[in-house]
Amino acid sequence: MLVAPINPSDLNHVEGVYPVCPPLPAAVAGYEGVDQDHALGTAFDSPLLSPSDWVIPSPPSLGT
Repeated sequence: MLVAPINPSDLNHVEGVYPVCPPLPAAVAGYEGVDQDHALGTAFDSPLLSPSDWVIPSPPSLGT
């Protein structure tokens, strides 16, 4: 990760006091950040993404 902010709601999730808390292990604090790819897996084939690109992680949707 290059950048990962700490949001007050993330701290509330960790403390267990956020108003909406899905059951563990789905309750993961922190959904924002910027990452840099170092390598791409063999199953990943895209002309739009290359090693050293910056990416924004996308968490899996809860309940789907």
